[in-house]
Amino acid sequence: MYEKQLYGRRVLRFIYAPPFTELDDISPDDTPNPPYKGAKFYECSVYYYWWAFLRENSDYIACCERGGTGKHAELYRDFGDVRADDFFKWWRAGGRELFCETDGGSIEMIANGQLVDVDHDRVILSVPIRKEMEHLVAEFRQLIKPIYAKRRRQNQVSTARYPIHKRPVVTALHTRLTAYHLRKASTEGQMTLVEIGKKLGLYAIDDQQLAILVSKNIREAQALIKNVVQGRFPDTSR
Repeated sequence: MYEKQLYGRRVLRFIYAPPFTELDDISPDDTPNPPYKGAKFYECSVYYYWWAFLRENSDYIACCERGGTGKHAELYRDFGDVRADDFFKWWRAGGRELFCETDGGSIEMIANGQLVDVDHDRVILSVPIRKEMEHLVAEFRQLIKPIYAKRRRQNQVSTARYPIHKRPVVTALHTRLTAYHLRKASTEGQMTLVEIGKKLGLYAIDDQQLAILVSKNIREAQALIKNVVQGRFPDTSR
């Protein structure tokens, strides 16, 4: 789980790495791998690519041009106008609220004799209140840590308004998006599939296989664009 602290000490939690900046204090172990050399910090986050692929959906852009009416009006109420190029402005204006996890409730005091509904998301402890606070906290951490880790492994279900559809590979998302952009800009035959593949640095045993690989990436990009307006990302099923 990744944490992002906002001004005012509010903390948002994400299952996958959110867009970090130079101002974020994160360890090298938590820093996501860049999808290509020289990638911007936000290009290392799956949430950036959700926004980027949504911008390629012509029906959604038409909704933005209508001020959020008609087809995809409900989606527009959450994502708003994505036509501007400033991802971070969109992210800070409310985009991050779409992908962060809910808090999961707070710790409750159980009075003597009170009936308690025990569910899968809670653990009930009996605390000797006369102990020193530092000892209580140490014992609590020692006891809860393995239980917490086991539960998280068993039930890593997102509580975000828009959960990630499946485990993302950011490098693949970048390749598909770039291939789609290059092909879109080459509608008059300015670049062949092979030229696009070489520009992307893709490897294949010959030009024919390279063209097939590029075509596959473009088809997957088109599927991502189609499915993102259904709230499924990244989903390459057609």
